[in-house]
Amino acid sequence: MPAPPDSRRVSRGGATSELRAICTRLATRFAALQCRAAFTRLSISARLILLVLGLALPLNLVIVGVIWDLVGRANEVQRTSLLYAARSIAAGVDAELGKYVTLAEALSRSPALLDDISICSRPRRVAHFRSGQMPGFWSPIQMASSS
Repeated sequence: MPAPPDSRRVSRGGATSELRAICTRLATRFAALQCRAAFTRLSISARLILLVLGLALPLNLVIVGVIWDLVGRANEVQRTSLLYAARSIAAGVDAELGKYVTLAEALSRSPALLDDISICSRPRRVAHFRSGQMPGFWSPIQMASSS
């Protein structure tokens, strides 16, 4: 029994779309085959180099990032340490200066020194220098004031 005439009839548009689909599949498979063929043409040493580059390059980037972070943290720790040392030294200097300020305040109220303050006037300094009571002590002051 012959096949019905409708089943043998293929429309031109349907055949074209099927042909295009087949060509597309063939093109993608051919491109994949070419890529595989290019890889299979490589020697073992070239494949090993590609493997090492593929694995070592990202690993090296991770290592550089970790080192960069460690350097940043070390710098921060060093800054903190220097700040602590600077604050400790500043506190020590402040304490020493505080002692000297307290001593100067106490000496400024001393009745024994209040009488000797008149020595600080210029005529008294010159008189003491000339009389020899303070040899060499006032000479830099007198030389500076005479010039």
